[in-house]
Amino acid sequence: MPIPPRPLAIRCPKCGWQHSWQPASDALQPSDLPPTHCQRCGHAKLEARPASGLEQAWAQLKRLLS
Repeated sequence: MPIPPRPLAIRCPKCGWQHSWQPASDALQPSDLPPTHCQRCGHAKLEARPASGLEQAWAQLKRLLS
């Protein structure tokens, strides 16, 4: 049985940019992967940790509204 990836809270240590990444399913395409560079400053080393329940709910809501 496929197991979907865990949602992540991603943060740039250089500029403070934050992003909650929630996979749409367990079948990921290259475009579905979490960001590897900061979308604000381009820094290549991002910090990632498991997302909290609130961060997961926020990511799902943003995905539904977009």
